[in-house]
Amino acid sequence: MKQRLVSIAAVAALFGLVLPPPAGAAGEGKPYGARDPVTCGSTAAPASGGPSAAQAARYVACGVEKVSSGNLYLVSDVKVQVGAPRAFLPRVDSGVDVDTSKQVYPIRGSFRRYICDPVSSYMGNAGKNCAYANETEAKGTCYRTSFGDWRCSMLDVMHAGLAAYHVPPPK
Repeated sequence: MKQRLVSIAAVAALFGLVLPPPAGAAGEGKPYGARDPVTCGSTAAPASGGPSAAQAARYVACGVEKVSSGNLYLVSDVKVQVGAPRAFLPRVDSGVDVDTSKQVYPIRGSFRRYICDPVSSYMGNAGKNCAYANETEAKGTCYRTSFGDWRCSMLDVMHAGLAAYHVPPPK
């Protein structure tokens, strides 16, 4: 069953779909010498209107931060601007659970995306087990799901490649 879930996630990533963030667990960052991924709790706020920049930044982090396929994914320095709402556009917007009757909020900003390997005494990689990409011109959207939750994601397609290797995890 686990292999099937990974396959669904891989297909979703291939087509640019956003899946709900997995629930984080206390201590998940420990094998990586890092902090734990953020846990979102409720993603229902705001009940009306669009998310604030701070809410959008939190929801972006919630969608990225996780442990998956043996790696830890974290973000730091998330900055988001929220644009004016617009109607859902079927050829532009995607999401497996998007409420197409609700408005979509374009977002833009920047952040640093980390991918970390577990710390290993054999590899001697403590404190230098991560790589990062500076996503300085990221763009994306925030939308409501059919369950009333918010999902926000953004990506910088021009600067998504890894910029530095053998760095410590973010604090």
